[in-house]
Amino acid sequence: MATGKAGHIMSVLAPGLFDDPNQSAIVGKVNYAATPAGDGFAAATPLGHWLAGVPKNTDEERKKAALAFLTWFQSGETQEAYARAEAAPVSRVVLEGPMSYT
Repeated sequence: MATGKAGHIMSVLAPGLFDDPNQSAIVGKVNYAATPAGDGFAAATPLGHWLAGVPKNTDEERKKAALAFLTWFQSGETQEAYARAEAAPVSRVVLEGPMSYT
């Protein structure tokens, strides 16, 4: 896609690649959207942190800290900041809602 020879892709990539004039022929021409779906079908999402968990043998204090981190990390404000820092967001909130939660 960065060569300008593909009109669309469904992928989780570092979005900054497309806006880097040293690596891309399509600077300023890319936008992001939720994956479409047909009538009666749910859309699949290209987002997600694929695996997030807390080991069963972790002590209770660390389990609570891990859950607090995951809750914070998936919030709208954090995901917006994460996406603006050119990382692939892990929550649909940045695709479905208005950007700026602040």
